[in-house]
Amino acid sequence: MFVQAAGLKVESDSIRQLDPPSPDLTCIIEDNERGFELTLLTDETIERKVRLGRSGYSNFRIDVEGVVNAIRSKNAKNYLGGCIDLVIHEGATPIDGLWVGAQSEAFRMIQAETDSSKFARVWLLDMTNMRALTFLKA
Repeated sequence: MFVQAAGLKVESDSIRQLDPPSPDLTCIIEDNERGFELTLLTDETIERKVRLGRSGYSNFRIDVEGVVNAIRSKNAKNYLGGCIDLVIHEGATPIDGLWVGAQSEAFRMIQAETDSSKFARVWLLDMTNMRALTFLKA
């Protein structure tokens, strides 16, 4: 879903799942190997209900502070490998709230955190709406 939403040209037979301290996945994109560290940003209560086959309402919305904290948390880890991207995705909690409202300040905060991280790019993946937004390290 990420490859499709992001429009990446991945050599499908090159995708490999790895164990820490390597990034979660590596693959070849346009003749270059890239690593991807994945992190889920969601409401754990709703996730448990969904896993149990129940539904429920939550006020939880993925916001800029959650994204910034996810970047910081993953940045604190050590990884093997070269070019690594961070993919922040939602589970049962839509990430679409970040695409609405006062985006410029939220996006500036995410870009600043990306610039100070070890990641080449930070991706926000909205699987619900099949959208991907990327922040490229300056």
